[in-house]
Amino acid sequence: MGEDRADATASFLTPKRPADLTALDPFPNSDNGSLNGGYWPLADAFLKVFIHGNDPAFYTRSLITFTSGGTGPITGYHIVVPAVEVARIKTAARLGIGHFPENAAKLIKLNRKFLIWHNFSDQVLTPYMSVNYYKQLAKLSGGYAKLQNTVRLFGLPGSGHCSGSGDVKDAANWSCPQEDTSMLKIGESGRQAGVIE
Repeated sequence: MGEDRADATASFLTPKRPADLTALDPFPNSDNGSLNGGYWPLADAFLKVFIHGNDPAFYTRSLITFTSGGTGPITGYHIVVPAVEVARIKTAARLGIGHFPENAAKLIKLNRKFLIWHNFSDQVLTPYMSVNYYKQLAKLSGGYAKLQNTVRLFGLPGSGHCSGSGDVKDAANWSCPQEDTSMLKIGESGRQAGVIE
């Protein structure tokens, strides 16, 4: 892991070691759709916009240190982020609904309709994140039957990150049979990915 790879078509690859570890943008042009920069563009944009207020003078690279070797599955290089920055990110991220099911309680109490969808072939964000989120919402809301009055989770088979087609306003493009509980079944890959039982 961490070394250069010839097969750039596979998902979830560890990006190759940056050519210049001191550059302000260590993964140049990584936002052009290639996997050469891994998730750098996603993390970089999140930190710049949501954590550092879109400050044009802020560079994510100024926060991190690259180190080589070490123990664990990544042996080519490691990226170290100061604990104070991690705490800042966690504090700022908690302000929205985000990944914290308890933050959705207000919305659920308003008796509004909340549709969650996730692409099953998403190469950036595993669909198990949404499955776990929905399971936690159900636990906090008194079970699936009660939760489904306001919140539904839709999985889109065969669609990648930020893809899918059709008019979202056309009901014919959505389906959620009441008796269908197939998304709640956990297979071996789900267990390995940490899906909540």
